[in-house]
Amino acid sequence: MSLTKQVTQKLDEYGIEIFKDYEVEEKGEHVFYSRHMIVFVNDSDNSISVTFQATTKPEKSASLALILNQLRDAEMHIMEPFIFNDKNEFISGEAAYQLIENADKEKIRREMMKHDIYSHILETSECHEC
Repeated sequence: MSLTKQVTQKLDEYGIEIFKDYEVEEKGEHVFYSRHMIVFVNDSDNSISVTFQATTKPEKSASLALILNQLRDAEMHIMEPFIFNDKNEFISGEAAYQLIENADKEKIRREMMKHDIYSHILETSECHEC
């Protein structure tokens, strides 16, 4: 049985939903997209390369890696984490973590501004008795 078929069965066995999968004929790879990871399977090299979404918790990444590692005959590679930006562009490595950090900072700034506006309204508004 091909490694691609084994990976498909293993992901199905553990209920890992595949959103998209396709073959890259030039590289001889099959690519699987799931919620927390992208899996690249190369049947000719008998290898699996996996990249986890940067926001995936380490425990989840570890359990997914262990699931794929059950395919003993395959050589496994863990790649840099990834995330997609607002323009749906693939960002990987340290840049992915930087993008998450910037988004978190912006969210905190918006919350602080909203809090300040509400405080100002409460402090300066005239109250009317019912």
